[in-house]
Amino acid sequence: MRPLTSHDLLRVFDLGEPAPGTGTPHARALALLAAVSPEEAWEDLVALPVGQREARLLSLYRQTFGSTLELYAVCPACGQELDLNLDADALLAQAEAGGRETPAEAPTEISLGSTTVRFRLLTSADLLAAQGAEDEVGAREALLEAAVIEAFRDGAPLPVSELPEEVVDELGRRLTTADPLAEILLDLACPECEHAWRSPLDVPRCLEERLATVARHLLSEVHTLARAYGWREGDILALTHRRRQAYLQLLTGEGFGR
Repeated sequence: MRPLTSHDLLRVFDLGEPAPGTGTPHARALALLAAVSPEEAWEDLVALPVGQREARLLSLYRQTFGSTLELYAVCPACGQELDLNLDADALLAQAEAGGRETPAEAPTEISLGSTTVRFRLLTSADLLAAQGAEDEVGAREALLEAAVIEAFRDGAPLPVSELPEEVVDELGRRLTTADPLAEILLDLACPECEHAWRSPLDVPRCLEERLATVARHLLSEVHTLARAYGWREGDILALTHRRRQAYLQLLTGEGFGR
């Protein structure tokens, strides 16, 4: 995946906020991928394993903005605001270790006691479908049904609803190992009250916020140069970042320095 150009940044910025009912991390992640990967069919993006989807977004962030993810969190105990930095390279290394190129439909198998389960990685389509469940229990059951291709006990077919709890737990561990970026949990600690908690990393939100910040700054540069020289937006965006900064320095009287 290539870095975003200035034109790309403003095109994605034009998407604005998610429509009502589509603001979940999974929906936003797909909207971002679709915007930066117009050559890929929507069906293919939805069918990506969740960890591969997140890896693509992290790669896009790294190539466009660098490897440092700038995060913001609030302590749930005392309300202290925390500014955090994460290394995107370290997170992507987890995906490499977990075999992130495995297709979602590629089955794998676990055997525990007399029970054997063939399963696949979860996709965005699975997670979006599970959002329609009435509660967390229903969502968990929907995801289990999606992940399990078939199950057997002593060679006889076994309904997913009858899987032993230890098999379900092992399946969860195997899914995490095979697709480690599907759910990134951060261990956080408040320096003010020392409260510790775990929080999921919202990769799409990190990318969206950085995109919005850079896009607004870029629009300010376009506005300044357009007013000064009468250039069109497309001509200004076609300039390299270094060239734009040089013209802006001239306008402020700073010159080029030494």
